[in-house]
Amino acid sequence: MFIENKFNPNLRGEIMKKLGLVVGRFQPMHDGHCYLIERAIEENEEVVICVGSAQVKNPFTVKERVKMVKDFLEAFDLGNKKVRIKALKDIKSEKRWPSYLKGRCEITDETENTFYTGDDNLPEEYLNDMKKLGFKIKAVERNQFEYKGPDGKVYIFTCATQIRNLHKELELEIQRS
Repeated sequence: MFIENKFNPNLRGEIMKKLGLVVGRFQPMHDGHCYLIERAIEENEEVVICVGSAQVKNPFTVKERVKMVKDFLEAFDLGNKKVRIKALKDIKSEKRWPSYLKGRCEITDETENTFYTGDDNLPEEYLNDMKKLGFKIKAVERNQFEYKGPDGKVYIFTCATQIRNLHKELELEIQRS
């Protein structure tokens, strides 16, 4: 495929390697994360998986979350393409986040970069900043998945935020009783 790269004019007409970027906290890793990673691997020659909030243990440490990602890749034989896993700390400036992400993950303009997200509520400013850095945005429809809560019940969710909210709700119920 020949494309013109407006972010690096020296690359006009050259075949560019496709790079996919998946960012998540993986607190815990769930089917939605797996689906995003699988899509990115299917559609790109290289994938960078970013484990965010590296300084936070809630409930898993960054080391445990990186292991979850590696175990998933190994279990489904998805490491056959070049996959890099990077731990990212939260930074206070939302304006600096996209450039921090790109630099920390060693992503250059020499690849065709696609940011995969299942979050349809990302701020428009954030998406625009990602686009300015040369990322295409690929919003992947969220799949529903089953999650067995700490109360033993099975819930149907589409994202980890719903899992975290369930845990908070159950903790509040315990405190009230």
